[in-house]
Amino acid sequence: MLPPRRRARPQFADRHADRHSDRHALLRLRRCPCAVALSLLALSISALLLLYSPAPLSSPRLPARNHSALASTSPLAARVAAGGAVSWARRAWRGQAGGAAEGEDGEGEASGGGQAGMARRRQLWARGRPFQGAGGRLWPGRVWRDEERRRIQAHGGGVLYVAGERRYYWYGENKEGETYAVKGSLERVDVVGISCYSSSDLLHWTPHGVVLAPNTRDPSSDLHVSRVMERPKVLFNAASRRYVMWLHVDDAAYDLASTGVAISDQPQGPFRYMGRFRPNGQESRDMTVFQDDDGTAYVVYASEMNAVLHIARLTPDYLDVDGGFVRRFVGRSREAPAVFKYQQHYFLLTSACTGWDPNEAEVHVASHMMADWRLLGTPCSHNHQQLQHQQQQQQEWAWHGQSMRARSGASRPPPSCRTTFESQGTFVLALPNAPPGVFVFLADRWNKHDLADSRYVWLPLHLVGNASGPTPRVWWGEHRDGVVGLQQGAVESGAVARAVITWHESWELPQAWLHKAETAATNSA
Repeated sequence: MLPPRRRARPQFADRHADRHSDRHALLRLRRCPCAVALSLLALSISALLLLYSPAPLSSPRLPARNHSALASTSPLAARVAAGGAVSWARRAWRGQAGGAAEGEDGEGEASGGGQAGMARRRQLWARGRPFQGAGGRLWPGRVWRDEERRRIQAHGGGVLYVAGERRYYWYGENKEGETYAVKGSLERVDVVGISCYSSSDLLHWTPHGVVLAPNTRDPSSDLHVSRVMERPKVLFNAASRRYVMWLHVDDAAYDLASTGVAISDQPQGPFRYMGRFRPNGQESRDMTVFQDDDGTAYVVYASEMNAVLHIARLTPDYLDVDGGFVRRFVGRSREAPAVFKYQQHYFLLTSACTGWDPNEAEVHVASHMMADWRLLGTPCSHNHQQLQHQQQQQQEWAWHGQSMRARSGASRPPPSCRTTFESQGTFVLALPNAPPGVFVFLADRWNKHDLADSRYVWLPLHLVGNASGPTPRVWWGEHRDGVVGLQQGAVESGAVARAVITWHESWELPQAWLHKAETAATNSA
């Protein structure tokens, strides 16, 4: 007697029987037009459900042994192999791969900490889904998350470098709340507090929480949730060994127009609020502080209904102004000041007063903080070679599974210089070991409909000498030998240069620029 498996019908017999039954089914359909119509309707519904059903949480994976074979054919085949053909087609049809918010940034799939989260982010980078810090690069305007995979909340802030720790501290407004409109004023979020983050590479940030918390009980408190806490900046005072925070404190209608001061014994806080005042009895709204090489500090603030900028010197302990001030840019209505210094000249970058909407920035230069300032014009610039490179790069992203329509250069042009790349400046960071005349421009891309989702725009800023001939084009990243700094002696000879901020879809921040070779024993801003 044969074993049972030998007694089973051959496989071709099953196929023959299936074809025979299918033939009879077709004959029955031809005799019944209603059945044909119902069958076509069912097929249409199935197709629609396939296309418009939400993507699964985890795409079906092909066996690992097939990945290398498929990847060797084309980038598109590699993308299909990694994610599954049906799942990829559905996402491309719906435009999710190149959509807005987190879908655009690849952050929705990159969340999660630990080794698994890091491995997942490496996979996204390999598949053309960039995110902040990917490949050691900054991606202006994309979602930026801290080491706990939460959105960084440090808007309108500044960065302090603590040389003794070889670490950067980023302070800013936490706007992680509901955005709502205020009659006769701007959209706002109830005060959450001032957040602090620290990093050694300016890419990956460790959260330290809210270091200056609001008051939730006393409506008369300067820090009550119904008030305004904006533009925090921190300096280290070498004499008192304290970290001093200055910030704009106001009410919801912006009528209080005051400056607040808080102190801490350590950079990561918490900070103790000392009180508010009007510097020299004058209104104070958008503001910044600047520490000179000799330790003298200054405050720059919008005053007189934002029509004039005031500049005042701080007392040696940085807790007050010393009584004198100058009025600059009278009638110009400039705000969001950011100060930086190169050689013996001071540069002041400001914004127009247009609420949350972006506008064209201006940069001025002076020989002293209290001197007259001369306009250098707008710092923003586009490089035509870079635009071509970005368009080519966008096409490469598209080949890695992203929607051609959403990622092409035609449908998503680089942001305009007239809007400061759709952002408002807040700080200019000097790096300890950067080439001469090279800084980092920090700005906020405000989202007035959801302030918690406001993004950060960090871009390289170069000072370019006024040498004979056209202004050199600035290239960043792959062609670093094209980086142009301020020519030595150009400022001293009176040939003050332009400050140039060039747009980059992404750019590499050389880690060698962030710290000096020797470990300093002192703190500096």
